[in-house]
Amino acid sequence: MMKTTVEFMEREKVEEAALALLNRHDLLGNAAVNPVAVASAEGIEVFSIQLSDDSVCGILRKERDQYCIYVNADHHPHRMRYTIAHEIGHYVLHRDIVETFVDKEINLYRKPQSLESARDRQSAMMEVQANMFAAALLMPGPSVRKQYAHTKDIQALAKMFGVSREAMGHRISNLGLQ
Repeated sequence: MMKTTVEFMEREKVEEAALALLNRHDLLGNAAVNPVAVASAEGIEVFSIQLSDDSVCGILRKERDQYCIYVNADHHPHRMRYTIAHEIGHYVLHRDIVETFVDKEINLYRKPQSLESARDRQSAMMEVQANMFAAALLMPGPSVRKQYAHTKDIQALAKMFGVSREAMGHRISNLGLQ
């Protein structure tokens, strides 16, 4: 049975969900997490496709009995990795609420409290949660803390984890390391 509302989740709960997924499939280590391998381990197929609307970053859709992620092939590889991780976040956190997500760049950065309708706030809350999940999946807290103890060079850390410098900067800040 599908739920109809999104529950508020503290950042720590989202972090725990991402770490649990990585641990379940023995994918937590020092190397960059491969989001396609994570999706595959969960039985999700990932397709890199050209989309007619370039503002669409990714789509998570249930097709028959399997979930599929479609990621915009025209986007930067860092954006594509983050989008796949974001869609995995929707799968883990929200698949019992909605079966299809179409994520556009504008949707990824909305703040729930700034929206008027309850439906928009629910949608924005799911996007915020999926973003937190994506960050925790690609830049697991324990791994970032360990590497940050060795180097404070954000660019080097970003390269190590296969993310943008901006994403790593946000992650370090959200982890309270800076």
